[in-house]
Amino acid sequence: MALPIPLIAYISVQIMTIVPTSIPRLGWPIFWILVVIWGAALAVLLSKRINLRALRLAGARIPTQNEWWRLRQPWQQVLTRSGQRPDRYVLLVAEHESLVHRDVGPYAVVVGWESVCAVNDDELVGVLAQRLARHTSSVGLLVGLCAWAAVPLALVFGLGLLMYRVVRGIGKAVGAAVDEARPRTEAEAGCALVLLVGVFFLFLVSLIIGLTLLVEVGVTVVVALVTLSLARVADVASDDTVVWWGYGHHLLAGLARLDATGHHDIVGWRRLAATRATLRTHIRRVRQSMSGAAM
Repeated sequence: MALPIPLIAYISVQIMTIVPTSIPRLGWPIFWILVVIWGAALAVLLSKRINLRALRLAGARIPTQNEWWRLRQPWQQVLTRSGQRPDRYVLLVAEHESLVHRDVGPYAVVVGWESVCAVNDDELVGVLAQRLARHTSSVGLLVGLCAWAAVPLALVFGLGLLMYRVVRGIGKAVGAAVDEARPRTEAEAGCALVLLVGVFFLFLVSLIIGLTLLVEVGVTVVVALVTLSLARVADVASDDTVVWWGYGHHLLAGLARLDATGHHDIVGWRRLAATRATLRTHIRRVRQSMSGAAM
């Protein structure tokens, strides 16, 4: 899982270096603005206060008193079994499970409240253990670092899209002005010709930017699909840790109950955009891990 991080960062840096050479005068200021934003985005992962605030903005929240009454004992049980300090991770709650894990980073563990309500106390221990195992194996941090490494791709794409729209808008405005103009003298006809040449130049510029964006979209899609696929593989691999802690039967029962009720599973094309694996994939991995441990 750690392998794509330098690769994605390398691709991002290579694309960022296009900016100074392709935009005269403004290229280098824009480049350094992108670098500053990229560096600031790293604080979202590494600073505990900023990371927790970002997760809460993304939909996670601190459990209420009644929710904590349900979560406290199984959560402390899992922390004790895994050998983690009670203050090492912050347990947060989200109303619904999402395609992308909301606990990206090294500080918080997020569990969907609907999943908590759907399982019994023993099964809840297994569910919390699975969420914690993702962090003890650094899956959440690595997924976050992959996303951070891809930030310049998104920034350069947004910049290119903005430039494309500006150039296209100017071209349309000038073209409309030329169409409405009715030159009566040779001088006016010459001015109209100059404007037409300018419109054609803007068209070529917008075409070049559009083709560049098309290439970048292809690179971004490939990078995103590979990263998401590796995140799902790492998510499934965390089940081995749960079995090693002795909560394999608890997790298997909880996953089977959620699967039987059709709860929060990922179907169709949404699987490609998810960082977490499907319930049935987790069930197969837990069974395989328990069979291997029994041999």
